[in-house]
Amino acid sequence: MDRTFKTQEVLRRLCESPGVSSYETRPGGPVEALEQIFHEQGFKSKRDWSGALIAKRGNGPIRVLITAHIDEVGFTVANILPDGRITVIPVGGINPGFCVGQEVHIAQQQFSSGDDVVGIMTTLKNPAVDAVTWSDCFVDVGTSSQVESVAVLGIRPGDMVYWPRRFYVRPGELACIASPALDNRVGATVMAGAFCAASIPKEITLYAVAAPHHEQGNAYGGFRAASLVNPHFALVLDSAYAQPLSGQATKAHWFIPRLGNGPAIQKIGTDFIVSDTIFRRLVNLAERTGKFQYEFPDRDTGGTDYVGVARAQSGVPTGVINTPVRYQHTPLSMVALEDIEAAITLVRTLLELKPKAYIPATEPQS
Repeated sequence: MDRTFKTQEVLRRLCESPGVSSYETRPGGPVEALEQIFHEQGFKSKRDWSGALIAKRGNGPIRVLITAHIDEVGFTVANILPDGRITVIPVGGINPGFCVGQEVHIAQQQFSSGDDVVGIMTTLKNPAVDAVTWSDCFVDVGTSSQVESVAVLGIRPGDMVYWPRRFYVRPGELACIASPALDNRVGATVMAGAFCAASIPKEITLYAVAAPHHEQGNAYGGFRAASLVNPHFALVLDSAYAQPLSGQATKAHWFIPRLGNGPAIQKIGTDFIVSDTIFRRLVNLAERTGKFQYEFPDRDTGGTDYVGVARAQSGVPTGVINTPVRYQHTPLSMVALEDIEAAITLVRTLLELKPKAYIPATEPQS
């Protein structure tokens, strides 16, 4: 068995497996794909009822968690109108302006992705003139009645709606990959790569948890991951909005990562700020490991599973390492392969250290 971890191939397999929040464990979805990847690398993993996938290495007394949310943004079917049109509700933060005119697929739960229904996200408004909201949008699947949409195509309220799977690789000095769902299949790829490759010290038990329900779950998946493990230390691995960014000229005070400059170490985000002790230790390690950059978004943006992980149990020392991605939450986003590989190297290097090098003292100092 060839157990070489091929980053691009792992990312491709995860991106080609659709899994909007709450649908991650659907047959052909990302949890199944990651389960197979762990197995091929020689590691067992198991699922829990919430959709989380847990892999474990080592038997040391110090529990270390690396976690990445495995879901993606998308839609769920809300209603089938009398004329056959499908109304949907966005799952996660999606701008309707990016979606009108785009192909979408509707997945019935009883079928594999090969039997999904193809439709077009559209609106009766003129997007060039009128502001479009989600209440103005619907999916046209080519039917003319509710009976046809339901009885012939089998569409039901609650079916997952997702962007079609595409995976383009642009070779060159900066090899870029374009695909839907890079948020957060890149984080899951970093998690799997570091978990499989690290030579961990005997003092730790390492857990990798693919967390569900991030995009519409208010950090539920991170809380679930930490509750399953009760770690002494955790790393949240996510994607970061990368330049160019909409409204960038008005956000000059942000530190927005760029593709090709390495992983981004995040200090602050929605409802959280990373302990300066942990932040500085990650920065110091990154300075010795290779290229890296900072991520300082506005304090009301840049949400990750940090909140759920750090607030679990009696509180978990937690850091955040992100991979820059352009055009997140749109039908097609972009990442640099070297940034993913640099993030894997950084996380693997940390996991190979003695735990006292990165885990702060948890007992009160006298």
